[in-house]
Amino acid sequence: MKKALTLFATSLILSGCLGGGSEEYNEALTDHSSYHCQGKSFDPNSVRDKSEVQKVYCEIKDFESNDLSPLSQFSNLEELHLNGFQTKRQQSVVFNSSWTPKLKILMLSDINFETIDLSQLAQVERLTLSNIEMSSLDITSLSALKHFQLDKTNLTALDFSYNTALESAVVKKLKLKSLISQITRFSLS
Repeated sequence: MKKALTLFATSLILSGCLGGGSEEYNEALTDHSSYHCQGKSFDPNSVRDKSEVQKVYCEIKDFESNDLSPLSQFSNLEELHLNGFQTKRQQSVVFNSSWTPKLKILMLSDINFETIDLSQLAQVERLTLSNIEMSSLDITSLSALKHFQLDKTNLTALDFSYNTALESAVVKKLKLKSLISQITRFSLS
């Protein structure tokens, strides 16, 4: 009987991981340091201890009204992966760096940003932006930035002159009119 209960409990956990909601999936993770939306609404309350979460993987559509401010509930968030795959052409998104002050890795793709504020992300070491629409990008305050990748965007100017820790930058498929750089390893294509 004890084996049967253990197997039943294991199957419930696995079914949550493989086909259930994000709450079951996130609770089934053993280390609780990652939060995955899994196509469900972003719900920080589904996490037992929000201070344990260091990584978030979600799509913009998982946030109610594209409101990213609930990310602030994860006080130790260090890595954020956001994809706007299905919403890119439909809606604009606001990102405020004060919501994620401990962020070290930021990876954004397929998003139309109304506003992107990175001014309080001085500790970000890796920034990857792919297929992003935005009116401007100010990375001058990212003093710890070591690795930067930008692919397919409408930006026409980029200034790396304040990013003294920058070790590598990859910039692809842009129409840059102005590039200010003091880095040695730089790839443009």
